[in-house]
Order: sequence, then C-alpha cells, then structure tokens
Amino acid sequence: MDPIKEGYQENDGWMDIKKVTVFIGNQGSGKSTVAKTISVLSWLEKAINRGDINRNLSFNEFVKHFQYQKIHNYFSKNTIISYQGEKYHILYDATFDYPVIEAVDNESYLVPKIMYVPAERSFLSALNNAFELKELPGNIFDFAVELKNAQKQLSGKN
Repeated sequence: MDPIKEGYQENDGWMDIKKVTVFIGNQGSGKSTVAKTISVLSWLEKAINRGDINRNLSFNEFVKHFQYQKIHNYFSKNTIISYQGEKYHILYDATFDYPVIEAVDNESYLVPKIMYVPAERSFLSALNNAFELKELPGNIFDFAVELKNAQKQLSGKN
C-alpha cells in the first residue's frame, strides 16, 4: 500500500496485534492505514469463518473490501500484505494471480467484535443527530450506531 513509505522494521516486520493496540507516530506516517487494514482483514477473517464470504476471492473482490475504509486506491503492483489471524492466514501479493487464504488449525477461535474508531469521530459530537445527516460515510455511520448502542447499554436504557 503506497502511503506507507517505510515498513515496520522490528520483529522482521511482524506486528503483534493485541485486544487494544495504539499506534503513535507523525501525522501522515500510515498509522490509520495500518489500523484500517487490520480492521478490514480481521472483519474478512470473521466473515469467511461465518460463511458470509467465500475464501476463494479474486484480487478485485479482495480489494473491494477495502472500499469501506476508503483505502482501496492504495493498492499498487508492489503491494504485499500478510495477515496471520486466529483462524486464517491471508496473503495478498500483487504478483500472484489471486490472494491466498488458508485455514489455520485453531479450534478455540472466538468470533471477535471488530471496530475501527475513525479519526472523524469528533465530528459526531458537533451534531445533534448524526442519523439525520444524508450521505454520512459508512464507517462514520457505523461508528455512530456502535457509539449510540454502547451509550444506551452503559446508561441502562436498552
């Protein structure tokens, strides 16, 4: 993905993602791109596991899943992404004919709740009702729904 100029240098480029992971760095250094990529790949792993998506994806089908986070245009002929999830290993290499998605032998896979918190989240606090705003981007709308549900749950107003 082109916006990230230098890859992660530690641990041979492998990054261990915990339940909560915080990225710190300069503006424009690729933090959001990495977080969005992890979010999409985690969601894709979950969707394949549930049977919502067939794991035999074409390149175009694979890249299309990145549209939600608006990073689908970041792919280039040099893009390589390797994601080792709890249930699937997903390898995207633009030099291959299609992405490789292989099952990992893990009987204890727990289906996670996945959410990327967008930088534009502060925009929601300036609105009286985000749900009345037309053409709110999907990722912001979904975040607004999750936020509202969490607020209801915490206040006991289910």
